[in-house]
Amino acid sequence: MDIQGRTQYELALKAGKSKVEALKIGNEHNRDKSRSPMQWNNQSFAGFSDKSSWIKVNPNYTNLNVVNLDKNENSILNKYKKLIALRNSQLALQYGSYTNLSFSNDCIRFERTFKGEHIKCYFNFGKQPLEIKLNSKETILAGENKMEPDSYLLVKQ
Repeated sequence: MDIQGRTQYELALKAGKSKVEALKIGNEHNRDKSRSPMQWNNQSFAGFSDKSSWIKVNPNYTNLNVVNLDKNENSILNKYKKLIALRNSQLALQYGSYTNLSFSNDCIRFERTFKGEHIKCYFNFGKQPLEIKLNSKETILAGENKMEPDSYLLVKQ
């Protein structure tokens, strides 16, 4: 049990709960159940170690691991790499102030502005596709202006 679980266990005991009740409360607040060793590859112990970890490796490590994700251009790993590279290449995304925040049609929109650089950011949290109209001076940095549900669009003015 991690520190949060132990703390909740001790608090429950002090509040008069039985050890069984306190253990249940502690386990509800224990973060260990959501942890697993990093799955680097499909080798033994997911490439995390050459020995068994005290936290079990998720059985999906044979398919879901860094080596396999790196090979897939559309994986979440590569999406994050692209977004980090984009952020590092655009000063407005690093240092820009947030302006023009709005929410409509399940889409959050805001701008990042820094030293004359403007980047519009759109996030479609809805269940329906959205189309964002762009003008001729705008360039898509990431995403598509025909936004599918759970997608994003970054546009430089």
